[in-house]
Amino acid sequence: MRILADTDLLVFTYTLGRILFVSPFQLMLSRGRRAIPKSLQMEEVSPESLSENQTEYLQAYDGKFAELNYQPTATYRASNFGQNLIRSYVNPLEPVRAIVMIVEVTVNVNRVASSAHSCTMEFITRFTDDTVLVTRNMQRKSLFDDPPFRITQECPQTTRPSELRRKHLSKLQKLGRTPISASCDFASIAKEVQQGHERFSAFQLERGAYRVNPVTDRYETTAKVHWRGIRNHFNPVLHVQRFPRWRFATAALIGIALPVLALLRVAPLAANHAQGLGLPGSLASGLTMLSAYALAGAVIGYGVRTSNFLWSFIFTYLAVGAIAGFHISPMPYSTLAGSIAHVVARWAKRRRLILNQAKPSVPLPAPKPVPF
Repeated sequence: MRILADTDLLVFTYTLGRILFVSPFQLMLSRGRRAIPKSLQMEEVSPESLSENQTEYLQAYDGKFAELNYQPTATYRASNFGQNLIRSYVNPLEPVRAIVMIVEVTVNVNRVASSAHSCTMEFITRFTDDTVLVTRNMQRKSLFDDPPFRITQECPQTTRPSELRRKHLSKLQKLGRTPISASCDFASIAKEVQQGHERFSAFQLERGAYRVNPVTDRYETTAKVHWRGIRNHFNPVLHVQRFPRWRFATAALIGIALPVLALLRVAPLAANHAQGLGLPGSLASGLTMLSAYALAGAVIGYGVRTSNFLWSFIFTYLAVGAIAGFHISPMPYSTLAGSIAHVVARWAKRRRLILNQAKPSVPLPAPKPVPF
């Protein structure tokens, strides 16, 4: 039977089984549930407390928003809700508040730490009827239901503030509702964020995405959110829509081409050449294949960075098999590609981290919490 000899297929089946059958039990034991505070501790962040990299990172956005006549009004964070840093912008001629939100998450799985960085731009307009319009370029699909009071435009492929603003203003005009002035100072922004958090949490509690932990008196995500995450993880169409297209296309092309060329051309040539030198042809062929799959995994990891094992299997196993033919092999070539893709993706993500960097020359000032 094929499944008994094909190592790659066995590894993929084992991994799939762990995700589908082991992780639900971990959830039942309260592992993997995300804790959400009922009230956010909003803190204003002074420019002096930012590291050099953090300052440069935000200044790059300052310049882009300045071209749209949007000026920064406050930099802040929710200190009890993960690693985050947010800068708010306002154009005095428009009823819109824009934000740049940096979020970094570190998870520990089997004592292996993995970090992820995301940066999202949002344009926000509130209306007199207590509804809000949000236009954002968040890369990951939300696991939560969109509440009826929030109209959300998801634009994951839009990277320029000018284009995101154009889409926001276009939708704003079509809605025909009465907007209210954008919050400018930190106190009013904090109040707006807190009220939005409370409304959103109440809706998720009603829909069964949140529940209250009786011990911590915090919200925590439920199995409904967990299974949505698994569904999204195994949804290739969703991932394609949210990856930068050029990066995904490059990873797909190289990740498929390298193993195919190695299998059909380079490995046989290497085997013949080795035999001519009196060396084992199978050794030369095997090393060639390992090198091709390893390089393909590195490209996939750097280009895709999300669901690396899934995409490595799609590119180096399914796509390569469809082109060059499926061959039973005890060598786990696609597993090697997936492992290297995971390592490279972790390295690429760590390079983007900026929130865990401290500025040693300037002491961190006391935060400015806003009471509610």
